[in-house]
Amino acid sequence: MGLGLNNNYFTALYYATNDAQAQASAAGFDPATQCSPGGNYATMPLPGLYQVRALINCTR
Repeated sequence: MGLGLNNNYFTALYYATNDAQAQASAAGFDPATQCSPGGNYATMPLPGLYQVRALINCTR
């Protein structure tokens, strides 16, 4: 699961997805072939700030 913070939802989602893929790579997975999107959800911890969590599912 990756986490992204930004005042733009789509930028925060991009950061979160990249974070999730980086964690998958560090764990020995290939995000391009072994992982699929698991969904994402956003909260607003502060006005105008989006916190997005992106989940990807990886299998060997």
